[in-house]
Amino acid sequence: MMRFKRLAATVVALMLVMMGLVVASSPGFAEPEIVPFQNASYTAGSIVIVNKERKLYFVLPDGQAHRYPVAIGVPDEQWVGRETITAKKVDP
Repeated sequence: MMRFKRLAATVVALMLVMMGLVVASSPGFAEPEIVPFQNASYTAGSIVIVNKERKLYFVLPDGQAHRYPVAIGVPDEQWVGRETITAKKVDP
């Protein structure tokens, strides 16, 4: 289980970099909190961003999630609904 949690944390860190999100904390990456996540709409491995909370959730298979603080763009640039990451681009 610890191995999965380390892998999950690494995946989330990589996704943050790929998506261009900035972790809202002091220098370095924020440590994730493990929190309950009971939403049947999302399967294990899903990345969920809740704009109003300024939080990113990486869904775990046991009804929990890693929760990270993230910086959110201005309202005109925020995603709404479901999106799929399809590419990584430099200076899009």
